[in-house]
Amino acid sequence: MPTKQFYSFADKQRRGALSSEGGIQRVLKPSARLGVLFVLSCIIALAVAAFTPINQAYAEELTDGDVTYTYTEHEGSANIKGQNDTELTVPNELTITGDAGTTTLPVKAVEIRDSGSITTFDFSQCTGLTELLCSSETVASITVKDNAALKTLTLSFIKQTSLDLSGCAALTSLSLTEVPLTSLTLPTANELTELTVFKSALTSLDLSTYTKLTNITLNNNKLATLTLGQKPALAFLQCANNELAKLELTGCTALTNLDCANNNALAELKLSACTELEGLTCSNNALT
Repeated sequence: MPTKQFYSFADKQRRGALSSEGGIQRVLKPSARLGVLFVLSCIIALAVAAFTPINQAYAEELTDGDVTYTYTEHEGSANIKGQNDTELTVPNELTITGDAGTTTLPVKAVEIRDSGSITTFDFSQCTGLTELLCSSETVASITVKDNAALKTLTLSFIKQTSLDLSGCAALTSLSLTEVPLTSLTLPTANELTELTVFKSALTSLDLSTYTKLTNITLNNNKLATLTLGQKPALAFLQCANNELAKLELTGCTALTNLDCANNNALAELKLSACTELEGLTCSNNALT
């Protein structure tokens, strides 16, 4: 690990502001100082907000062997890329040593868009992880089975066929786009509020225990069975382009929008309890 001196962008701004203050204090009377300092602080705050991209402030590049972490102080996020390694166990903290001593950086969020040589990620040791985004066609496997603090998981285009989230007790938002899953184990806890599964190979999905769901998008899968159960908060449901023969919505009393088009085998659709329904798309089916 190379030696680094870690300074935040805020520290640099603060030093510049203090320097400016000193110059002003030499020419202004005490009664005018507070007003000028207030204006200066507002200008500095606006400049930082305007020219510092969200989630990209204070970036620090760290190298551990053949793995590079581009660490962002904002919310403890890291972008990970490998040069030779194909497998990586992501640590819970990154450590750098600088002139001021050792700094420990917690990894709370990870974004992977270009993983380099790495095809397999294991986050089992990353116990503080709350957010993970991976959009990479070269990634074949991600392990997050027991990441109890994970709240948001977004996976796109990875080659994984089986995903176990049973231990992700805090998970509220799950999005899986063009991931060829044949097996999906959802969390045992009932915290999910948003679920997207788009273009998977799943043939059945049981969501009956997840009563907090408000938005469900399940388009372009191979679902022959979808079990919803009681969904008192569900307002938005898309399950178009599947192989559903039956859709039971009697527990979805708050549903306002439904798209179940292009389920060619759909012969039974129960909507009597959906008294709040405003939008319905239901073409190309077997209903009579």
